[in-house]
Amino acid sequence: IALMLSLLILGGLFYVLFFFFFFYDHIREKRIALQRCETVAALLLEPLMHCGYGMPLDSSAYRSSFNAAYAPFNWAGPLSVLPMTVGAITKQNAICRIAYAVPSGVHLRGTYSMEPYDFWIQLNAPVANAGPKSAWGYKPENWILFGAIQPHSSPLAVINKAGNFLAVRAPLSAVGAVISEGDELCYFRVMEVKASGGVFYTNDHSGSGMQPRVDGVVDVRFDWDSTRALMTVSVLARGDTRREKPFAKIPSN
Repeated sequence: IALMLSLLILGGLFYVLFFFFFFYDHIREKRIALQRCETVAALLLEPLMHCGYGMPLDSSAYRSSFNAAYAPFNWAGPLSVLPMTVGAITKQNAICRIAYAVPSGVHLRGTYSMEPYDFWIQLNAPVANAGPKSAWGYKPENWILFGAIQPHSSPLAVINKAGNFLAVRAPLSAVGAVISEGDELCYFRVMEVKASGGVFYTNDHSGSGMQPRVDGVVDVRFDWDSTRALMTVSVLARGDTRREKPFAKIPSN
C-alpha cells in the first residue's frame, strides 16, 4: 500500500513538473517573440515620428526636389508602402519606405533667400554627418533639411563645406523661399524595411544594401492611412524553438 501511494505521489509530482516546464517554455518563447516585435517597433519609431519633416509631402514634388532618377530620390513621397513578390507569392503592404529628418543640434546664423545657384549659409557649429555630393551622384547624407522654410519645405544639397559654412544648392521649385535665422539643421535620412526568410531587414541606402537587423521575424505588414496620418505595423515573430509544423497558416496576401 505504501509503495502504491508513493508511486501515485511521484506520478503527480512528475505531472506537475512536466506541466511547469511546458508552461515555462511557452512563456519564454512568447517573451522572446514579443521582444522581437518590440525591437522592430523601436527601429521604426524615430523614422516614422520624423517622416516628411522639412521635405515636400506630395509625390511629384518630392521627386522633383531631388532631381535624381534613382532610389531613394525617386520614391513616391516621404512615406510609401509596396507589395513584395517572393516566387509565385505576392505579399501586399510588405515593404515600407521612409524618408525622415534627424535633428543635428546645429542652427542657422542669419536669414537666407533661396538662390537659383549655389550659395553659402553660416551655422553656429560645424556639421559632422552631412557631406558634399560625390562626383558620381547623390547619397542621402548629401542632403540637409530645415523645417521652417517658407513658403514650403524643400531639401538642400550640400555642395561644399568649410568650418561653420555650407555651400548648398536648392531645387528650382524652391527658388525665392526663405530660411530663417535660428532654424535647426536636420540630416536627411531614409529607411527601407521588409521581412524575408524569417529576418527583418533595413536599408539606409548608404551603399551597404539590405542589412539583417532582427532574427525570428516571420512577416511584417504596413497599413498606411494617409487621411488619418496613421501607420499600423503588424509583426509576426517567433521564439527560438523551431516547430516541425506552424501553429497557424500564414496568409500570403
